[in-house]
Formats: sequence, C-alpha cells, structure tokens
Amino acid sequence: MREWVKMNMSRWIGSLNPSYKHWMSTKKIYKVWQNIIRRIFSKNNNRYHRYWDRWIIVCDKWKKFENFYKDMWELYKEWLSIERIDNNKWYYKENCKWATAKQQANNRCTNIYIKIDGRTQTLTEWCEELNLPYTKIIQRIRILKWDAKKALELI
Repeated sequence: MREWVKMNMSRWIGSLNPSYKHWMSTKKIYKVWQNIIRRIFSKNNNRYHRYWDRWIIVCDKWKKFENFYKDMWELYKEWLSIERIDNNKWYYKENCKWATAKQQANNRCTNIYIKIDGRTQTLTEWCEELNLPYTKIIQRIRILKWDAKKALELI
C-alpha cells in the first residue's frame, strides 16, 4: 500500500509543469502551500522523513493550490503560518489552522507536557505562567533526570 501511495505521488509531482506561473505565485500563502507540498513529497527536503515515516500527507483536495486557498484564505494573515492541530494527522482543512510562531512552538511533538491540578500545558507555558527560568527547569529534567513536576515546584 505504502509503495502504491509513493508511486502515485511521484506521478503527480512529475506531472506538475514547472514553467506554469500561478496568479498567486509571488504571495506568501502560495509559498506556504508550496512548502507543504515540498515537505511531504520532495525527497530532497530535509523534513521529508518526518512526514513519510509517520504517513503524514496532504489530502487530495489540497494538491491544487486553488482548493487550499479556498479552504484557508479567510483567516489567513501574513504573519501567521500553517499548523496541523493534531501533528499525527494529514494536512486537510479540519486539521489545519493559522498560528503564530509561539503557538506553533507549543504544538511540537518534542514538547514536554506536564499535568498539574488537572491542567496540562507545555513546560514552556508552565515556566511562563509561573515566571520560572526555562533553562534551569529543562536542565533539571534532562540532565538531573528530575520529574517535571518536582523541577517546577522547587523554585
């Protein structure tokens, strides 16, 4: 199955006409779409393995920029970037939103999530809320191998 998907994706990519000039090709929203396509389908992209190894691809509808634009333009702002709500799911309308750099940083799969009093936040969010030095806390967790809750409580 996986080989079939890869084979069909390479046919699709190969069929793109590189000389085609899109009416939005100079706009940031078009470049956002291009980068999604490159991350997923270009083996030369350094992020390619992060997507194919986890079966993260783009929905058929978004293989055409016009469809991506129709779905996402309404809330688009120049200073925002595209983000998948669930990092383990594909790129499609219901799983994508526009987010600030800070919001995206809090949605990375490498984040440390801590639950305190029924609230779950990233380590960065807890440090910000409690006015704690992130570097000191992360050292306690990664180097000293402390439990995250203990590292936050002892300051």
